[in-house]
Amino acid sequence: VNNLEFHKKIIEFAETNIADQEEIKQYKKETKVKEIRFETNEFSGVSNSSHVFAAKERVCIKCYYELGYYNQYYQPPIVITLTSTVSNRYKYVTVIGNRGETNPYAIFQPNEIEETPPIPPPVPDPPPGPPAITVAVKVDGDTAPILNINLIKTTRNAQKESISVLSGFKDDDSGNAVEDGLTLYNKKDFFAYQLTRATLKGADLPNNVVDVSKIFCLQGGEVIYANYQELKGYTIVANQADWFMIEAHGDFIDGRLEFMNSYNKKYQVTPKELEGKYDEDMDVLILNACYCLKWTSKRTEISGVKRWQKVLPNGLIIGYGMSIKPYTTKEIFKTFSEKIIKNMEPKEITDLWLKIHADVLNEPGYTNYDPTNHVEGAACIINEKCGRNELIRQVITNDEGSETVLSKYEPKYYDIK
Repeated sequence: VNNLEFHKKIIEFAETNIADQEEIKQYKKETKVKEIRFETNEFSGVSNSSHVFAAKERVCIKCYYELGYYNQYYQPPIVITLTSTVSNRYKYVTVIGNRGETNPYAIFQPNEIEETPPIPPPVPDPPPGPPAITVAVKVDGDTAPILNINLIKTTRNAQKESISVLSGFKDDDSGNAVEDGLTLYNKKDFFAYQLTRATLKGADLPNNVVDVSKIFCLQGGEVIYANYQELKGYTIVANQADWFMIEAHGDFIDGRLEFMNSYNKKYQVTPKELEGKYDEDMDVLILNACYCLKWTSKRTEISGVKRWQKVLPNGLIIGYGMSIKPYTTKEIFKTFSEKIIKNMEPKEITDLWLKIHADVLNEPGYTNYDPTNHVEGAACIINEKCGRNELIRQVITNDEGSETVLSKYEPKYYDIK
């Protein structure tokens, strides 16, 4: 006997055996859902705002009820709408209550089939009642979410240009979270899509922010939400951005990154761990961290560059091979954000990155030991080449035979061997 049939029998019994009409009304009230959660399985009862589900992972969605003594068996089926915030798709899932259970659930996959062309043909509007999951196509100019059995667009360049940022370290001097990447992240005239970002300040899923985690560093993500009446529940499903910026501590020995979450839990990730992880969609990786792209005065000693080149062998990486300071990088990224424009070629982007730093190095009175700067270590990787600024000296002889030495920093590129 299902819960609705059982509830019907309870009402029949109450109407026959109970004289108090107000008490009978309590039996007839439908139980109300007070919370919707996404959980890793149907047993844990744990909702983690830092968890990132894979697009084809098994996800548990639970409804938590405000149960009363009289109506605890009255749990009609609940049709929940699932919507992706960037991919702009939706589908339905139905949660069927069980007798007396306080947290009935349903299991679903964000994506049920591979994201491959051709686009399925259009279908009619879903029928009334618990609707079937179907697929439709979008009409030009229509910005409303589209019904699809896959919530997340995972094909390459499905969201072009998109950006995500992980901000996971604090300024040693001020103790504040370093979020240099916000200027770039919010550049909406360049980036058409802002995928979920992570910050050690903590999660705010309704506003597209998740707490820092290692899994987010590996996969990135997009917020999806469940909607039923006035209630919403949120979670993150993996989705890789075209541009990804990591703000972390860097290690000069092996180029690893260290970052932490809002509870001061520390994570480490090495270039080796990231090999093959960014192949889905990433074009540009920004490492706002010390030492990662380590490159000594001997051009053959480019251990950091070699390690990170394997992470994104067909893309470009910009960052630093020496120590950096947030009060400098904040201005660097502000300038970088102002100067990047649409349709720049990869080499133009790396040239711009190096030139911004070279302009600082070439300012009158600048010295390599100026503690207020920290721009000497700017470096980049583009395919199988690496670049940095080098001091070029030119001797100029005038008509009288006097010599003048001019020194200027300029970008130079070398093969990674």
